[in-house]
Formats: sequence, C-alpha cells, structure tokens
Amino acid sequence: MKKVIKIKRANCPQSLNKAYNAFRKNDYSNNNVKETLLIMQHRKCCYCEVELDKSGPLTKEVEHYIPKSADDFKDASGNTQWHLANSWTNLLFSCRNCNGKKSNQHPFDQCTGERRLIDPTCEDIDPEEHIDFILDEDFMMHNVRGKTPLGQTTSEMLQFAIRSDLFGGFLKVSLKIEGYIGELIIALINGNNVKCNAMKKDLRRMMSAHCEFAAFRRAFISKKIKRLNEEIIPKLEAEYNNAFDRITIDIPQGAEVVE
Repeated sequence: MKKVIKIKRANCPQSLNKAYNAFRKNDYSNNNVKETLLIMQHRKCCYCEVELDKSGPLTKEVEHYIPKSADDFKDASGNTQWHLANSWTNLLFSCRNCNGKKSNQHPFDQCTGERRLIDPTCEDIDPEEHIDFILDEDFMMHNVRGKTPLGQTTSEMLQFAIRSDLFGGFLKVSLKIEGYIGELIIALINGNNVKCNAMKKDLRRMMSAHCEFAAFRRAFISKKIKRLNEEIIPKLEAEYNNAFDRITIDIPQGAEVVE
C-alpha cells in the first residue's frame, strides 16, 4: 500500500473546454478549475494526500504536472502554447510543500524520456506498484520509500522521506487506528460479534480514498490485521482456551470510496 493514491480524472471543466486559440496564461486559476480539481481529489494533495482545506487557502496550489515554463509547450518562436500548458490533463492540485519541492522539475527525464514523477491520474500507472511505507510500530516513526525506480524518483523529487508534516500526520492517524484495533480485540475476547462487525466496518471506512492519508491507513491497518491474526489471536486462544475467528477486512483499492 502506497503514498500516492490513484485519482480518477474528472470531466474537463467548462472554462477549459474551448478552442485552443482561446486559452490564456491564467486559465488554470479559474475558480471552476480549482473546485473541479479539489472535488476530484477529495480535497487532498494529489501527491502526499494531506487535506488541503484545514490550513487555509495559501497552503494549496494548482500544480502543472509538466511545468508551464517547460520547452514542451514552446512554439518555434519560444512562445508558450497555453492550450497545452493549461490543458486539463496537465493540471492537479497539490499542497504548497509538494508544489514547492517539485518546483520546475520536469516529470520526464529529458535525455531518456522516462517518467520520473507519478501522475496519479494516469490510467497506465498504479501508484500502489511504485511506492510503499516503512512502518515502525516501536517508535511510530513511519516513513515512505520507493518500491521501483519511478517510485524512488517520485519520493526524491517530493522529498517524502524528510517531510516532518507527513510524519506528524502518520503518527496521529496510527494512534487512532491503534485505538480501534484495541476495541476490536476486546470485542473479540468478549464474543461480541455485533461489535466486531461494526469495528471492521469502521476500519474499512477509515481506508476510503476520500480520507486523509488513505494509502498510509491501508498499509497500517493491513499490517495490524496480519499481526492480529498471526500473533495476537493465537496467544489469546492459548490464554483463554478458546477458538477465535480470524479477522478479515476487504481493503479498498485505488480510488475506491467507502461510505
């Protein structure tokens, strides 16, 4: 389970649905473009999944996946072709940290053409194949790592591994999940199946794509449930001389929203 989560690209907003020669430099800042992006991304950063609304308007910025200053968009005279730079498929919404770290870095290697930065809206890319987590349950110092060359260059470009804002967010979420897992264990010991089922549903909802740090939640809960089934439940069975059902939770995938 990974840091960058799959995003389903919404339909092009009205202000960008026009003839190529009608595009202007600041089209990307149109309110309906911003709101469409925010809704599409569940009001989270397209890269790190931090909630964009909770720290004020200055913490979120429209992101040009390929920088608008890139030569990709220049015509023979060196002028920017805004219908390309501000095309709907080139726009995302990111937090200021991610946008600042990426800055004008190009998402493709200019020599080889290989992709260096995950586009979470790209149909051919599953972010979950490229980036995952280092889960440290002893000191709760969870971190992010690249699983593939693309995952590694994405993590390096956005400096995931040294982002204190992410560490704090992971810690807060993990402590909340620990509490839920504790309640689940108590319900299991008491044979309270109704409570067990309710807790499992709550845990699944906590992994929905619309939740902040959904990818981290999925990874952490998956690990906790695995440990519960393989280590904790066998110990409980020995202590209570009783058999307990193993816990199974259907982990949401990609952009799946759980109500």
